[in-house]
Amino acid sequence: MSNNDIRQVNAQGINFVNSVTSANGTSIGKFTNNTITDPDTTGAPLFLRGIVVAPGNSGGGVTANWCAQVTGNTVSGAWQAGNSVRITTANTTGVLTLPGLTPLSGATGPQIDTFIEVANAIGAGNSNATVGGAINGSGSPCP
Repeated sequence: MSNNDIRQVNAQGINFVNSVTSANGTSIGKFTNNTITDPDTTGAPLFLRGIVVAPGNSGGGVTANWCAQVTGNTVSGAWQAGNSVRITTANTTGVLTLPGLTPLSGATGPQIDTFIEVANAIGAGNSNATVGGAINGSGSPCP
């Protein structure tokens, strides 16, 4: 998904999530050079986020190995504070690979947040990463 103009959503602009309990498998998402702005705040939605990447599932039992390229995006507007971009591997024992992230293995939430904030025009303090399953970097783009 590249070069899109996404506006007036009342939830998530881009939502790359696993909705299946006990899912195993591989998924690849490429989200580059999109503009995500002007969210619809009608009714004060709980999870108003520009981009979400979440291979885990609240039902648990997930071993999802994903690759997500999240670069060059511009996210602006009244999204949930500190959550313009949400990256989480909660509830999965799989690995999420983010091309360009360093370190190549064992990244922490603050390292992921800094990477996402620099790789996208979202501003400091607007990424929220939670590490459950591993989040690793790669020198190669997603296949």
